[in-house]
Amino acid sequence: MKDDECNDDTQSFILRIWNDAPAGSGKMKVWRGSIVHVGSGKRIYFHNLNSITSFIQQQTGMGPATLITWLRSLFRKGRPR
Repeated sequence: MKDDECNDDTQSFILRIWNDAPAGSGKMKVWRGSIVHVGSGKRIYFHNLNSITSFIQQQTGMGPATLITWLRSLFRKGRPR
């Protein structure tokens, strides 16, 4: 979807990730995060990236294949194809 093709079906999410291992501690880096569905205000905290896709599916009703295709397209933006 192009940026100028937004419509009433647009969903907004705020995704935050952080590393909870103190710098120089020698501890294994563990990435954690939270995701908020802006429209409903629902938020989850996670330590597994699969939780992100499950949450987006629940909030949007997207099927797994559609969601995976969409997420892959986000990470390809700005890269030569």
